[in-house]
Amino acid sequence: MEQPILLITGCTGYLGSWIARKATETGKYRVRGTTRNPSSKRATKLKEKCPGLDLVACELMSDGGWKEAFEGVEYLLHTASPFNVDPKFDFVTPALEGTKRVLGFAKDAGVKKIVVTSSTTAVAWCQQPGWKMESREYGEKDWTIVPEGATDYESSKNIAEKAVWTFAEENKDISICCINPGVICGVSLLGTAGGTLDIWKQMSTAGMCMEAKMPYIYVEDCAEIHVNAIGKVEELNGRRVVSCQAVWFVDVFERTAEVFNPMGYNFPTSNMPGCVFFCLFRCCCCINPLQEFKPMMFHDYTIDNKLAASLTNSGKLRGHDQECVDMTYDFIESGGIPKAKGYVPKEIVMDDSKTEA
Repeated sequence: MEQPILLITGCTGYLGSWIARKATETGKYRVRGTTRNPSSKRATKLKEKCPGLDLVACELMSDGGWKEAFEGVEYLLHTASPFNVDPKFDFVTPALEGTKRVLGFAKDAGVKKIVVTSSTTAVAWCQQPGWKMESREYGEKDWTIVPEGATDYESSKNIAEKAVWTFAEENKDISICCINPGVICGVSLLGTAGGTLDIWKQMSTAGMCMEAKMPYIYVEDCAEIHVNAIGKVEELNGRRVVSCQAVWFVDVFERTAEVFNPMGYNFPTSNMPGCVFFCLFRCCCCINPLQEFKPMMFHDYTIDNKLAASLTNSGKLRGHDQECVDMTYDFIESGGIPKAKGYVPKEIVMDDSKTEA
């Protein structure tokens, strides 16, 4: 009996590539993926890491290729969505239209089991006026507020996910669940890490950080949650799997700063003092770089992530210390973050530590 076909959209992306790898490793599926260019270096590299992977050229804003991509498909993992920190980019249009397009083709192809990647920004992390975080536990019943006409990344995930649930309400014969990750961290399979790299580049010279919590998820945990959710999608039908841990920014970067700051980097080792915040919010309100983060600052919130933890292979969510250190090495070696004059490659550090031992 032939194995069922699992289609992964955006499979050459940071998360999508790890999902393809994890799905291939299960041996349960014939894995097919969509990407803009199946002949690209990233696509070629992914095929080397995922034996048997079939790639189809598709784009979120075009119908081309989608019918062919869905031929014989039984399971869909929709991960494709733009992510970076460009404030001028319209994230909503491709996220919303792309989600509607993919779901429409899935329905036409008779797909009955669907998992969609949303974001914690639709649950408990939002930069929009009118929404304010509270110091409490957040879970799958919570939604952030999106103003009319918003085009930012956070709003795009909220709006696209609501379109998923509208589709689910209109197609009750299809089992659907959404995965809501936080900031995804960890070594990339293909040398790309989207908006996470943007954040790391900014923080590598920051020295201090805002007193706020980051919704963190390790990339391999996130990929396992997606793959294991598709196998239980009927049981998870209608659920939102909030997949992150809330960690103070300064704590996220603590171990990374210990390793890399002696090399010439300046990752955060403390929170900004109160006098700086007073100046930014009272005297520099028109040019305050932290203004958009004001709703999340100083709130000691937590996340109900028990369902997410149960869907990892280990049954728990991994930490951030070594994972972020490894990712930082990966960013530097791939050229995403410049090499400081005192930079020491990981393999030399490891050799030195073995010698000392």
